[in-house]
Amino acid sequence: MSPAERNALIAEQLSRVPKIAARFYRVGSGIPFDELVGSGMAGLLTAADRFDPGRGARFATYAEHRIIGQIRHHLRDEQRRGRRTLSLNAVAEADEFLPALAIPANDEAAIHRAALAQVLARLAPRYRRALRMQAQGYTMADIAEALGICTGTAYQICRMALARARQCAREDEALAALA
Repeated sequence: MSPAERNALIAEQLSRVPKIAARFYRVGSGIPFDELVGSGMAGLLTAADRFDPGRGARFATYAEHRIIGQIRHHLRDEQRRGRRTLSLNAVAEADEFLPALAIPANDEAAIHRAALAQVLARLAPRYRRALRMQAQGYTMADIAEALGICTGTAYQICRMALARARQCAREDEALAALA
C-alpha cells in the first residue's frame, strides 16, 4: 500500500476516533478525553499500517476494532497504574471505604456513613460484595473470579447493584422528606 493510499484511509476514518472514544469516556474517571482520543488515533495508525485489503474486510470495520482495542488497552494500563476508571462515589460499608466517598470529615460524615450502610444492607450479599470490590479498584475479571461468574455477568451485576443502591437511596430520601 502506498503512503498516499494509507493517508487516504486514515483521513476517511479520522472523524470516527472521537466518537468511539466518547463511548469509553466517563466524567470523574481521572482519564482526560484527549488521552482516549490519542489512544484511538494510535489504534487508527496501527490499523492503517497492518490493513491487508486482500483479506476481504472493509478498512472501516478493521479500523474500528483496532481503535476500540487500543482504547481498552490504554484504560487497562491506567487502571494498573492506580488511576481508577471507576466513578463510584457512594460505595462504602465501613470506615475503610470513606476515602472513596470524598465525604468531609465532620459530623455529617457519620450521618452519610449510617445512611449508606442502611442502603447497602438492603442489597443482596452478592451485590454488596461486587460493589465493595469495585470501589476497592478490582477489575471486572477479578470480581468475576471472586463471584465465580464470567466477566460480562460481573459487569452486569455491578451495574445492577449500583442502580439498586441508587434506587434505595432515592426511596430513603423520599421517606425522609415525608417525615
